[in-house]
Order: sequence, then C-alpha cells, then structure tokens
Amino acid sequence: MQVDGNDQEVNPQDPLAGKELELTFPCAWSYTVIGEEDADVRAAIAAAVGDLEHTLEFSHESKGGKYRSYQLEVVVETDEVRLRIYRELHDSEKVRYLF
Repeated sequence: MQVDGNDQEVNPQDPLAGKELELTFPCAWSYTVIGEEDADVRAAIAAAVGDLEHTLEFSHESKGGKYRSYQLEVVVETDEVRLRIYRELHDSEKVRYLF
C-alpha cells in the first residue's frame, strides 16, 4: 500500500495520484447536482452559492421521473469557497448525488 503526504491510500496506477489540483482563481467550477424535488434542489443550491456569480441549468430527468439533474457553474474566488460549496451541497438532505 502506498500513501501520500496526507496519509491517504494512493492507487499507483492512477496518473493523478499524489498530484495537487492547480487552479488559478477566480475560476468557474462546475457541479452536477441530482435530487428529487425541483424546488428543494434549487433552494439547496441557492443556499450553498449565496450571492456568488453562477448559472444553473436543468439537465435531465430520470426515466421514471423521480430524479432531476442540474448543471451548476459557479465563479469561485478561492479553493476554500469551492470546497465549502461542495460540502454544503453534499451535506444537504435535498441533494441525492453530487459530482
């Protein structure tokens, strides 16, 4: 088993293993957000992004109509903001999946 500098397991076949993401801020960051109720998902997204510049587009509805996906693009000023938005969406009971 190999570990990185943060004591996390590293897959030696992963070409990105051990490499840090290099971003220049501000930058646009995209999330795919999947949930059930349109109004609930939109409210969770609004709470996470606040007054940050963003676009939100409906993307797809599941075959049975239970799930809806949205493409969210947010202009983030720092990596901390990018990760905060991710955590808030991930932790929301209204968001089923987040990519």
